Amino acid sequence: HPTYHLIDNSFISNLKRRPLILNAARGPVTDTLALINGLESGKISALGIDCWEGEPNINLQLLEQALIATPHIAGYSRQGKIRASQMVLDELSRHLRLDAPLRADAPSVAPVPHRIIPEMLNYDILEDTRILKSSPSLFESLRNNYHLREEPSL
Repeated sequence: HPTYHLIDNSFISNLKRRPLILNAARGPVTDTLALINGLESGKISALGIDCWEGEPNINLQLLEQALIATPHIAGYSRQGKIRASQMVLDELSRHLRLDAPLRADAPSVAPVPHRIIPEMLNYDILEDTRILKSSPSLFESLRNNYHLREEPSL
């Protein structure tokens, strides 16, 4: 895949600043060992990881060093699930050339906010990080049994 190890040792060695790297896309976008080396060398300031290379068998050293560590649940909001379902129905309607698009049997949701301020947050990501770090062997269970949270709103 073209994004496999997009962030690797070469990428990290060429960094001019010390970024916070977030991976909420796909696990293999980042090279696990390169991330560990980047943290240890000081080329990376911190990591936030939701998608892990090799999950559910995630690298425990990377887990311990990550500032934010979640079990692939970044899209697990009620509103996100509704939006994703509607996107599938929209594409199916387009593919089948239906006159009227199929609609999800769910309440409509507001668009994703363009800006989020602390007062809008109702989610403790550090609690999810603590839970995963304390029980990494439960990665799959934590992911499969995750509650759908509400997205930030005004």
